[in-house]
Amino acid sequence: MLYNLVDVTINLGSNEGFGLSNAESMMAGTPVVVNVTGGLQDQIGTRDENGKLIEFTTEFPSNHNGRYKNWGEWAKPVWPTNRSLQGSPPAPYIFDDRPSFEEAAQKVREWYDMGRKARKEAGLKGREFCLGEGGFNAKNMSEQMIKGIEITLEKWKPKEKFELIKAGTKDYIIKPASMGILPTENVN
Repeated sequence: MLYNLVDVTINLGSNEGFGLSNAESMMAGTPVVVNVTGGLQDQIGTRDENGKLIEFTTEFPSNHNGRYKNWGEWAKPVWPTNRSLQGSPPAPYIFDDRPSFEEAAQKVREWYDMGRKARKEAGLKGREFCLGEGGFNAKNMSEQMIKGIEITLEKWKPKEKFELIKAGTKDYIIKPASMGILPTENVN
């Protein structure tokens, strides 16, 4: 209901993996302003030079630098002014993007300047994208989840156990339990 009350949704997520509120807004037919990061790049329908939705790979993990600048009519992207690499054991790395709030305000203004009717038409194109080519519908997302679980189960291997040792008078390197513990010199 809230997404239907607003004219535009703005999502300037830092360390954004997907952006659920953005996808929900688009499903309600509301246009968006987003920073170019994480899954928000998928949601704005960015296309390559051949008009095909961009695919991220290990060689091209993000469009942060603006390699491609063709996106859906329902979105107004804001580019990062700086970024850093963050990480933790569960998520080894993710970009922390910091967009310009001045540029974000300008993009919101552009939505208002185009008028209510044009804004609504653009938002509905975003909804069409979600339901179709974007694949952000319940059926497709459920199928993708099932596929991901099946692949995980097929490829799953138990982790090798590690042995933890309380530091004493000797220095040690801790290796997987199957390799044993090896004494070393001058380990810091």
